[in-house]
Amino acid sequence: MEIMAVNRAVSVYTQSTKMAVSQTVSIEQTKELSEAFKKEIWNEINSYSWNKSMNISIQITDGAFKRMMNDADFKDRMLGVIKKESIAAQPPGNTSLTWIDESGYRGFSYIDVPAGEMAFKAHSNDKDSFYVKKAAKKQDYEEMWEEKQLEREMQREKLDNEYVKKLYYNRSVLRKGQVSAAYEANVVEQPVESNRFDSATTGKNA
Repeated sequence: MEIMAVNRAVSVYTQSTKMAVSQTVSIEQTKELSEAFKKEIWNEINSYSWNKSMNISIQITDGAFKRMMNDADFKDRMLGVIKKESIAAQPPGNTSLTWIDESGYRGFSYIDVPAGEMAFKAHSNDKDSFYVKKAAKKQDYEEMWEEKQLEREMQREKLDNEYVKKLYYNRSVLRKGQVSAAYEANVVEQPVESNRFDSATTGKNA
């Protein structure tokens, strides 16, 4: 009887251990899946054309992520809204804030700079903060614009130089052709003088 009781206890312990291990593995797999999904969403949002002069902050709750994982339509609608925000978030506004939970979307934008900066700081430091882009400083933005302008000018100069070289080459070829044609025409049309003696000098007819 004691042996049977020990075996039964061992069996119960083994089953409990297997269940605990299985649950742990399941939790870890779910966590990895959730992290991979969040990375996918982050990359999608980051691919949108956000204006560099705007403060951008997006909050997405865990409940919203769970619903997006299980509801493709909800996921597409929320990403669609965020994409529209990336297009609409333009000056004279300076800050765009977005909230997404399992119920849907809310958004707000600021034109007033001090108010926008304060709201952005609080919003981007929230526990549900997911995607944040700080506006480039005016100096940094101007420097980026100047770099782009310099690149465009260098590219234009390169194209101009290539055009001038090509034009010079074409004119050179054309000029050589014209000179060659004129020379050939001159050779054909120029009368060939006969190698004769002058009768006045020699007393002989030519």
